[in-house]
Amino acid sequence: MRMKLAHWQVRSEDACRQQCSACSGCSFISFSAASGDCSWFRQCDLQALKQLDPGDDMRMISNTFKTHYIKEPSPRRWPQKPSSTTTSYDYTNEFKQVPGSWAQSVNLRPLLDVHALAGCQTTYLDLGSNIGNWITALFSNRSLNGELNNALGVYGITRQAGEICAWGFEPNPAHYERLHAIERRLHRQSLRRVHFFHAAIASSNGEADFWSDNAAKFHEWGSSLLNYSTGMTNTATARVPTVNLTWLLAMHVGVHSTRRVVMKMDIEGAEFSTLPDAVEIVCRTVDLILIERHDWFFNPSCHKWGTCKKKHALQHQQHLLVAFEAALKRMERLRSESRCATRVLNLATE
Repeated sequence: MRMKLAHWQVRSEDACRQQCSACSGCSFISFSAASGDCSWFRQCDLQALKQLDPGDDMRMISNTFKTHYIKEPSPRRWPQKPSSTTTSYDYTNEFKQVPGSWAQSVNLRPLLDVHALAGCQTTYLDLGSNIGNWITALFSNRSLNGELNNALGVYGITRQAGEICAWGFEPNPAHYERLHAIERRLHRQSLRRVHFFHAAIASSNGEADFWSDNAAKFHEWGSSLLNYSTGMTNTATARVPTVNLTWLLAMHVGVHSTRRVVMKMDIEGAEFSTLPDAVEIVCRTVDLILIERHDWFFNPSCHKWGTCKKKHALQHQQHLLVAFEAALKRMERLRSESRCATRVLNLATE
């Protein structure tokens, strides 16, 4: 049986219950006989559940789920970060890698403050915030996205004010106003350690062209640093700042950090060039990565929304996928040797 985070594919409710009973972090299940989907949760407010108005097929499917309490979840220890400090990254040249324009940008200025995340018990890095749903849910009373909810719950991370610092990174100018509104609302709630950066995560500090997929219906989910579709025209581009992931973690988390660090990475193909360069610092600073892979970028005949023939970004750059797979295997090996604290979990594709 193939397992993804917070989800199993089973044939019956009894099988769903058995899977939950065998899972240390599972406390509640939602099972749909129509789809064979068994989703599990560490926390759930059964009194807050409600049926959705059947406005489309997805809502009709959602209404086929039945939710049940199964058992109390088992406590889980937070993984220890490796004690070794050996790394090839040059920590003496951090500020030499910073574009001068950052100092003039009010939005990017926190990146220049090495103490910006000081005192945070948990740091949540939202790489690819889109319209800010994950950070919004993180600090609300409603249920989180299933993957993030279980990732936090499994390790006993609470969502109380002051315990979590959240930084989001989103380069799409179409979302800046909405993200500003979310940030201001959270600040009014005394959640001052929340900030959205108008920048893309990449393998270097600088600037790059950002391409919109023009899919306003889906909040431009497929917008990317990669011009991968014939629907992305020159009129849809913007010049955006880029932040080096290695630099970000070195400056603001640090190899000696004992705080908890959870990172969501949904950066529309940039993960293939970004993560391999950052393996060492990720292993020393990040406890958990929730990553959405965009392998379909390498297949011109496959697109997650059905417009397969338009894809062409990486079909001739298979070496990027090879390097990415090698980086994941290296992290897995280092973790088995207690030299990497990072657990990697795949997000379901939208």
